[in-house]
Amino acid sequence: LSFLRGDYNFLHMLPDLSTIDSQLYNNLMFLKTYDGDATDLCLTFTITSNEFGGTREIPLMSGGAEIEVNNANKQRYIHMVSKYYVHDRVKVQSEAFTRGLWEVIDPTWLRL
Repeated sequence: LSFLRGDYNFLHMLPDLSTIDSQLYNNLMFLKTYDGDATDLCLTFTITSNEFGGTREIPLMSGGAEIEVNNANKQRYIHMVSKYYVHDRVKVQSEAFTRGLWEVIDPTWLRL
């Protein structure tokens, strides 16, 4: 219910991602522990989204398509990818769900 209250603890994004997309989680764990040069993996600060039969590239930050993931910034990349999948991608739907829920149930009933 933390996302309903707006107090999601962003420190738990990576473990939460493991329940949403285990393959992506495993890939990020590979990157996290990769001993080689991360630039060899040809990653940028973008997400490739396949929606409605088309593919589009979503930048994780301003100018993300031009920023290469390297050993110095790979932790930031992992954090941003996790945040995108756990929070940003479902934000609009979560907000709509919360507004609808509050119309049916008094919000104070769900506060602990």
